[in-house]
Amino acid sequence: MMESYNALNGKLGFLKKGLFSKDEYENILSLSDKEQLVDYLSTNPLYDNEMNDYKEHSQDFLGLQYNYYAERYGFEFLIHKSEVRIMQKLKPFIGVFHKDFIESLIFKYEIYDLKLILRSIVEKDPLDLEKEMLTYKTSRYLDHDRLANCDNIRQFTEALIGTPFRHAIYSVRDEDVLQKHFHIEMSLDNLYFLEIEKASKKLRPKDKKLVNEYFHTLIDLVNIQWILRSKRFYHLSNEEIFNYSIRHGKIFKGERLKTLVYTQNVQEAVSYIRENGYYKSFQEKNNKDTVYQRMLENFYDKQTVLIDYQNDIGTFLKFYIRFDNQNRNLIKLAEMQKYSLKDKEEIKSFLVGV
Repeated sequence: MMESYNALNGKLGFLKKGLFSKDEYENILSLSDKEQLVDYLSTNPLYDNEMNDYKEHSQDFLGLQYNYYAERYGFEFLIHKSEVRIMQKLKPFIGVFHKDFIESLIFKYEIYDLKLILRSIVEKDPLDLEKEMLTYKTSRYLDHDRLANCDNIRQFTEALIGTPFRHAIYSVRDEDVLQKHFHIEMSLDNLYFLEIEKASKKLRPKDKKLVNEYFHTLIDLVNIQWILRSKRFYHLSNEEIFNYSIRHGKIFKGERLKTLVYTQNVQEAVSYIRENGYYKSFQEKNNKDTVYQRMLENFYDKQTVLIDYQNDIGTFLKFYIRFDNQNRNLIKLAEMQKYSLKDKEEIKSFLVGV
C-alpha cells in the first residue's frame, strides 16, 4: 500500500509559517542586537521554545562552560536546538523508512555533541550536558554521560565501540583534536553523509531520487570547499586530500573526483570545476573570494523546482532546505551583530536567498 504524506504535509503547512519572506528578512536586518533578534524569533513557531527559554534563563546561557561559545555559539546552539526539536516533532507524521531518514538528518547533531565532548576532554573543561548538548537523552548512539566522564581519548574511543563513530576517530590522539581539527571534521562529515546514503536506500524510488539530488550536490559543495582550502591553506598531499574527500557526489565522484584532487594548484582546480558543471559559481564577483557563497546561492535557487503537496518527500525536503538555509543566515546575522555591522547591503552579501 502506498504511503500517504497527508499528515506530514499538514504539519509542514503550519511549520512553514516560520519560514521568512523577503519582507521578514528586511525586518530582521533592521534589528540592532542579539537580544532584539531573540525577541523577534520568540513568536516564530520554529524557534519559540528555544528563544523563550533563552529569555527566561539568559544568564545561564551566558555562563556556558565554553566561554568562547557564550556569544556567537550560544545563539548558534539555540538555533541547532530548534532544528533537533522540529525534526523530532515531525517523526510521528512520517512512515517508518522515512523515520530512518529523519534520524539520519539528526545524526549531524550527534556529531556536534561528539566534537564538543571530545574537545572538552582534551582541554579538561567539563560540560553541562543538559544545557550544552543537542541530543542529550535522545541520541541513538551516544552515551553522553559515559563519554563526558572519560579522562582521555583512549577511554573516549573505547566508549564508542559499537557505534558508527568508533571507526571515524579510532586513531585520534589528544594533540590531533587541537592540531588536526580538519581531519576529524572531514572524517565525521564522511560519516554523516554515509548515514544519509544508508537511510535513503530504504526510501521509495521517487523519494530516493529527490533526496540524492539534494545531498549528492551538497557533497560536491563540501568536497569543493575542502579541496580548495586544502590546496590553499593546509598544504596536504593529494593522497591525504583524496582520503578525506567524500566519495558519492553528484558530479565529482570516482575518477572525476580524483582528477580534481590531483590538479596541480588552486587555479587548475577551479578551471576543472568550471568545466564540470559549476561555471556560474566561479565567475568573478566584486573581486572577492566568495566562491562557496555563490555555490550556496546557486544551490539554494535549485530547491524551488521541488513541488509542494505531492505524494512524495518533496514538500518535506523543500521545507528542510529552506529551514537549514534560514538557520545558517540567522547564525551569520548574529555574528555580524556581534561586530556591529550596520550596512544592510553588505550584510545581505553574506546571506543566501535574501
